[in-house]
Amino acid sequence: MPPLLYPDLTGAIRHAVYDVHNKLGPLWSEETYETALAMALEKRGLQFARQQEFEVCYRDHRVGLYRPDVDVEQKVLLELKAVPELFPLHEAQLISYLKVTGRPLGLLLNFGAARADIRTYPNKVSGKNALNVPLEFPEFPTLGDLSHQLLRMAHGILTELGPGFFHQVYRRAFWYELTWAEVPFRVLKSIQAEYQGEVLETREMRAFLVDGQLLLWPVALRDEVFAVDDLTRAKLRHFTEYFGAKLGLVVNFNNVRLDYRFWRNGGG
Repeated sequence: MPPLLYPDLTGAIRHAVYDVHNKLGPLWSEETYETALAMALEKRGLQFARQQEFEVCYRDHRVGLYRPDVDVEQKVLLELKAVPELFPLHEAQLISYLKVTGRPLGLLLNFGAARADIRTYPNKVSGKNALNVPLEFPEFPTLGDLSHQLLRMAHGILTELGPGFFHQVYRRAFWYELTWAEVPFRVLKSIQAEYQGEVLETREMRAFLVDGQLLLWPVALRDEVFAVDDLTRAKLRHFTEYFGAKLGLVVNFNNVRLDYRFWRNGGG
């Protein structure tokens, strides 16, 4: 078994985590625990930064920013959660963040359980894909080569970046993929609520109309929802009808597998 990286530093961090959890219990938000943990780290004389900005790049192109919860002495990345239990998605998120920051070690900290949960992850993904997931194609008829091509793009984005970033990171990566592949598309920026000929509301959205016939909607659902749910599918159905697309495709990148759903205009 390889020796633990930075044993003195991680030991001090662990003591700080246990102290915070013992005093606050599993009752509060991530923000509250982050503030308390910062106070505990400072009391122990540790140098750290909160919400520091790092660039997220996809194939050497910037697609967004990521702000880690706490970066301790530019060595150990801390990802805080306040959930009843940790799931593989939370672990995959931390691995994604280690790749972006290049920090040698990450600690996944959960304050939302009866006991503080601390999990250690050495950085093994720098210069590599963040995930290794299979690519599976849908069984029902779609638009053939186009839908398969888009799924291959989504698979490449997820495996390289991993989960845990905001919607716009994955959408910008998709923009590059579509551009490089010379697939015709246009960016959809808003949708309007129209009733009896009157516009009642205009809402911002970010999606693509690909080849004039497929509505592509990349999303990154919140931690509590690990899969594309009924509400997301209902929204996709409305989007395809609104923009007159033949087919809709929603891809959720906040998952440890390629999570997607198709919708054919008119049902299915």
